[in-house]
Amino acid sequence: MIRHIYVAKVRDDITDERIEELLAAWRTLPGSISEIRSFTTGRNIHPTDRRFTVAVVADFEDTEAWKRWMAHPAHLKVMKEYSEKILDLDSRRTVQIEI
Repeated sequence: MIRHIYVAKVRDDITDERIEELLAAWRTLPGSISEIRSFTTGRNIHPTDRRFTVAVVADFEDTEAWKRWMAHPAHLKVMKEYSEKILDLDSRRTVQIEI
């Protein structure tokens, strides 16, 4: 099993409403991408560490399933329509681990 962990900060000019739109768009992905085994997303609620605003944790059966997710049209659409417009793209960090 592969766990994909993604964190990012939103751009300075982004409203709370836009952040909620991004999270809602991310939450549609499990319904569109069969490779996703588990999916969680939300805002950073750490009281003092504000390096990242939002996070995604997604599980996949194997590396090939994760690669299909990365190239899936629904994932790419959400990235283009929401992530790229709302996130500070230089702040993004990801890691994939075996679980």
